[in-house]
Amino acid sequence: MQLTVYESAFLRLWFGTVIAQFQYKIMSRIIGRNHKYFILSLLVLFFVGGSPVQFGQEKILFQEFLIPKPVIRIALGLNLEDVQIHASLGMKTYRVAKNYKLLAEDASEVRVGDFLIDGAAPGYIKTLNPLGFPEAEIIREQVPERTSKTQWVIVNNELVDLDEGTSLYFIPANPQSCLTYGGKNYRGIFVLRGNPEGAILINVLNLEDYLKGVVPGELSPYLFGEIEALKAQAIAARSYALKNLGQFGDLGFDLYATPQSQVYEGMSLEHPLSSRAVEETKGEVAVYDGQIINALYTSTCGGATENAEAMFGGNAVPYLKSIECVIENERVRTLQTGQSLPTYFVGGGLDSSASFSLSLDLEPGDDVQWIEHEGQVRLFQVQSIPLASVLDQPFHYNSWQVRTSREDLEARLNEYYPIGKLIDLVPQKRGASERVIELSVIGRESHVLVTGLKIRQVLNLRDNLFVIDRETDEEGQPTHFIFSGRGWGHGVGLCQVGAFLMAQNGATYEEILKNYYHGIKIEKRTGY
Repeated sequence: MQLTVYESAFLRLWFGTVIAQFQYKIMSRIIGRNHKYFILSLLVLFFVGGSPVQFGQEKILFQEFLIPKPVIRIALGLNLEDVQIHASLGMKTYRVAKNYKLLAEDASEVRVGDFLIDGAAPGYIKTLNPLGFPEAEIIREQVPERTSKTQWVIVNNELVDLDEGTSLYFIPANPQSCLTYGGKNYRGIFVLRGNPEGAILINVLNLEDYLKGVVPGELSPYLFGEIEALKAQAIAARSYALKNLGQFGDLGFDLYATPQSQVYEGMSLEHPLSSRAVEETKGEVAVYDGQIINALYTSTCGGATENAEAMFGGNAVPYLKSIECVIENERVRTLQTGQSLPTYFVGGGLDSSASFSLSLDLEPGDDVQWIEHEGQVRLFQVQSIPLASVLDQPFHYNSWQVRTSREDLEARLNEYYPIGKLIDLVPQKRGASERVIELSVIGRESHVLVTGLKIRQVLNLRDNLFVIDRETDEEGQPTHFIFSGRGWGHGVGLCQVGAFLMAQNGATYEEILKNYYHGIKIEKRTGY
């Protein structure tokens, strides 16, 4: 039996002067028609219309809140049905449509959510009461079946309808204030837009402020605390952001705050060292043939990066070519001793040997240990690590192994392709870095050729750089597949761990970037 009417229970929460409770339908346009709202109308078109921002020293002004250009719009969440927004020192809340209306002058918290099942709201209220919201109550509204998502805001006991073409702007009431969502603090302002599946929360802020929340999320200054590597990361992230402005303009934002674009954690992850890297490279971008590059980067390349077209398809990209991730001019360091000491040498392709030495010539990657007695060194042991010139080898994600049963792998593959019973996996083609770029998936019902980055996705592996071993039963049929591989990520562009180790070996950020991006120049864009 189909129901023709839903009873929808809306939760009313009292937080000072603003309480918000929403259900959503699509919001498609914002139009300014009154002359007195002319400036605001331009802002709405700018923020929501999807036009890329331009370089310049102008500032975006919204109700006395300044955002220096260039401005970027970052999606913090999509299809949201439960949102909590806080402000450290209060915030102004505006309803923006054909005109605009101030809903609250100094709110500290706004909540968004819906409850399509009558019993859901009371359960949620029980979770709120211990948090200090004893006055929460339920508002019931009859909703026609075809209008399954409506929009409401409750302000000072008044129910305000949010119709088509409406957005909510959350503006810090104080320049020193920040907005909080999901337990993280953010600079700039928030814009909440409607969507058929739920709300889209967008952080609008200055690009350089955005980068201060990107660089430590992509290359941790705690683990990779080399300023030249962080500068290289800052320029790569800045170049990527500017190259991809407006990429999701139809949804009202530029980039995601996830690895789908770049990891962005707001102010909560900012660190003095990574912020310094952003500030000292302000306005600097990587360019090829006069154009800002799409500066892709990967966590750990496993010894070599890959050609972009091999992983992503399409035409070759001249600056995203495969390179060996090695130390090119290895510097030999000399360890001097005050007297001739017994020294034991291990590895490096030579038989173990012992000798007495006054000095030791050490290459990058060599491991030195010693024995002390009464404050004096009595014995050295030197171990040469094979392939020490591979930059990202010391990183623990350089090598990995995954063992999975045929049944589990078969179930996963059938989520993508109707292959039936899995018979075997056969790499058909490898790229310049030896990554698998064509893989035959052989099933009882069909055979499929999987290519590029899709291979990593369907197999749920860290990288395409792997070999396959099999465990078989008495009949020779595979029972388990063992993937032994190197690297983590798509393997294209700058290797982040390699950049860190290049910096450790004395490379500048410009040398790092030119090593991974072929034929580029570093330019500082004026008027930034």
